[in-house]
Amino acid sequence: MITARLSDAYSRRGLFTLLGGLSSLIGYAILLSPSSPGAHYFGCFMVAAGLYVVVGLPLAWLPNNSPRYGKRTTATGMQLTIGNCAGIMSSFIYKTADKPRFVRGHAVTFAMVGFACVVFGVMVRFFFHSFISYFLFLHPFSALPELEEVESLEPIFRIPGESVLT
Repeated sequence: MITARLSDAYSRRGLFTLLGGLSSLIGYAILLSPSSPGAHYFGCFMVAAGLYVVVGLPLAWLPNNSPRYGKRTTATGMQLTIGNCAGIMSSFIYKTADKPRFVRGHAVTFAMVGFACVVFGVMVRFFFHSFISYFLFLHPFSALPELEEVESLEPIFRIPGESVLT
């Protein structure tokens, strides 16, 4: 809840998502290491703390960067559908024969969280450059087509949380 509050206050969901992903990666690295049960227990808490952020914040981030309700609901539905496919995959990578350490399952999940962090990093960079170019008027409003014609180019949705400069 603290992370959600801070990400809203600073309008930086991507940065907090990357920090949560880093926490999860550290936790999975601890789980993969041959260390004591106490360290593995700590790793579980690191993974849980990070994954709650990595899963939760993008659920708010995507709709804020999607125009109008039609595309926004489609994007959110696709996000939830693809995210829930992890439940199907988990039954195949966390096999009973691998217990109690589940090295294969943790290694695959470690790689997937790492990939998600790379994707979030690219998104953060893209949206930051979009914000800067918009703010510096590199794409003036006069060059945009009518908003009714192309709803995806609405400047309101280019900068979530900010008002349009007039």
